Amino acid sequence: MTNAPSAKGSPGHVAGELFKIMSGTEIVHVPYKAGAMAINDLISGQIDMMFESLNSIAPHARSGQSNRWA
Repeated sequence: MTNAPSAKGSPGHVAGELFKIMSGTEIVHVPYKAGAMAINDLISGQIDMMFESLNSIAPHARSGQSNRWA
């Protein structure tokens, strides 16, 4: 699986690493310079997961533009 936090050392990055350790799941960190680019790749299916703030993700989830939010 791939995880794309918005920045190295960000809360999303730390949450992804913690999830990886606690679950024993093999997850590859894919660095992005900006959260918006990572969100676009998440929506398009280029990456598998992202730990991001609700404020950043909610508008995309509400739009219904992807079934990946289920």
